[in-house]
Order: sequence, then C-alpha cells, then structure tokens
Amino acid sequence: MGDRGTTVHWDGQKWSVPDRPTVNWLGAVWGSSRDDIWAVGAKGTIVHWDSTSWSPVASPTADDLTELWVSGRDGWALGPEASVRFSGVAWDFPADGPPAGGPGSVWGTAPDNVWVTGQVPAWTPPAPDEDVVLQWDGIEWKEVYRGEWEQLIGVGPLWGTGPDDLWVVGTDSLRLGTCSVLHWDGQAWALTPLVGSAGLTAITGTAPDDVWIVGAEGIVWHFDGAWSLVRTGPMDEDLLGVWAADRNDAWAVGRVAARYPESAYPAHGLILHWDGSTWSYWR
Repeated sequence: MGDRGTTVHWDGQKWSVPDRPTVNWLGAVWGSSRDDIWAVGAKGTIVHWDSTSWSPVASPTADDLTELWVSGRDGWALGPEASVRFSGVAWDFPADGPPAGGPGSVWGTAPDNVWVTGQVPAWTPPAPDEDVVLQWDGIEWKEVYRGEWEQLIGVGPLWGTGPDDLWVVGTDSLRLGTCSVLHWDGQAWALTPLVGSAGLTAITGTAPDDVWIVGAEGIVWHFDGAWSLVRTGPMDEDLLGVWAADRNDAWAVGRVAARYPESAYPAHGLILHWDGSTWSYWR
C-alpha cells in the first residue's frame, strides 16, 4: 500500500505492481483469501481485490480511513474522524460504532470478537484524553483497558489469536521513548517493556508463541515464549508493516528516507523477508 493508490503483489515467485484503483493514498490492507482482499485510505477510499484486479467500492465517508479488519461478511474500517462497518453487502456507518477516537487500530477473530484501540475523554477533565482498548462482543463495546500513569499509554497496533491471547503495542509511561507490549490472557493484562525501542508500528504472528513487531530504524522483535530483539537497521529505515504466513515465512515493508544529495539517494520503498533464520533485503 502507498501513495497515489500504489500496491504491490506477491504471487509466490515475484513482486509486481497492479493497476492503481485510485489516485488516493492507501494506508491499510486486510485479506481472508487470494480473491478477497480489502484496502482503505485517504478521503474514505475503499477498494477490493478479486484475485485479478482492484475495484473501487462505494464508501459512506469522505474522511480518511487508516485501519482495517474484515472477516468474510463482517468488517470494520477506522480513521481519526470516522468508523464504518461492512455488512457483507456494503459499507455503511454503524449504529454501534466504537466509542473511541484517535488513529487507533482494529483487529478481530470473528464478528463477535473485535478489538479496537483509541482514545476517550478523561474521567477527570480537563485532563488529556486517555488511551483505551475496547472489545466488541457482537452486542456492545466494552472497555477492557484504560491507560493511566505507570501503565501503557499511546496504545496502537494490536494482534492476537483469540479472546484469551491479545497483544497491544504502546508507549511505556515510566520509560519515555521506550515502547512496551501489553498481553491479555483472558483474565488480566501483563506489561513487558521492549527497552530501547521507540516508534513500534506493526504487529503480527502465526501462533501464541510466534509473534513479530517492527518499527523505526529497521527494528524487529520476536516472541517465542519470551521477547527478543532479532534485528536493528540503519537510522534511515522505517518498517511500517509486517505479516507472517508461517514460522519460516514472514514479510516486513517500509521505507528508506532520502539522503543528501537526494538526486543520488532518493527515498524509496523497502521489503524484508524472514526465511526461518534471517531477515534479508528483498530486491
């Protein structure tokens, strides 16, 4: 996903650039099969991939959409000012959208198990808005975490395997400049600082003991029962997305900032691949 509707596609052997479905920026993608992939972006853009091409889909909003989760005939797309829901037929404004604002993130396993991060007004105004994690159970949204002092603040990306296994990435309020992860086991939250990591941007995995987090300066963390730092990159690398097919096949994407002179060292995209033992640049 990228500027001016750019997408890149991996067919198992090579990367290619399909025709652009829009001129708008695309910022989030989610798929459940080769012929059912969705992407959202600027000005409420929603597009769908049917295994051969992208097609624009009617959107009920003109506000930016930055986060996406879809499961068959149900889905949610969120943005700083809007939330829309997929009914299986069309996207529309939900009567029961998440009561949280901010950029947030969304992830789920089923129509009755959807999780969202965002912000809500503080209990004691005029204090700043507070970060929350909300869960949709198919009937209503419930607040399951509220970031306070000595806890995680700035909650963002989230991923899990089920209602009793959820990871949330954010900023540690006691270690400014350091990100941490919260883990939900179905009963309680546990906080783990990822010391030295600032600007973690995406999380994914394939199992409760196979979880990846990526972020600024090409950093990659892995959980196999315990968190370990497996890669650090140059300062001009930013990893913005990660996805894993299995324990020996994961991809991370991002960008490399321009260097002087920019004519010789322009900004460009970045793709990394994990083969089970090493992260390497994909050319």
